[in-house]
Amino acid sequence: MLMFSAPSASNMRLATPAWERMPTPTTDTLAIEDAAMTRALRFIRSNLAKPIQVPDVARHAGLCRRALEQRFKEWLGRSPAAEIRRVRLNHAVELLQRTSLPISQVAECAGFGSPEYLSSVLKAQLGSAPMDFRKNARWESSRQPPADR
Repeated sequence: MLMFSAPSASNMRLATPAWERMPTPTTDTLAIEDAAMTRALRFIRSNLAKPIQVPDVARHAGLCRRALEQRFKEWLGRSPAAEIRRVRLNHAVELLQRTSLPISQVAECAGFGSPEYLSSVLKAQLGSAPMDFRKNARWESSRQPPADR
């Protein structure tokens, strides 16, 4: 049994800033006992910077596309294409928050075809452009009190 991230209602509260609504691997896990799903999810996470598509994931999981679609809906409540987008967006958000990489490199590392496409997805999903998101995320993290040790 492997643990993979999956969204939960608690991580999608509208009262929190957009950058805090993205699911994180440490707070948002789901046990997957289906070996084909495990292979599919591992493939997505291992190849997110590459231009992978649903047929690639199905082939790697050893399933036809329709069976893959059904299992994703059953286990995750979304399509394989939506999972690929979600994983890429989460990775881009993490890179924007934790690095100073140029937006073009963030887009490339997260598997977006261009900085413009990353920008349009980020705006649509989180309501801000990459640079604005980065500034807001850093400003919010600078307001956080230090963690107790």
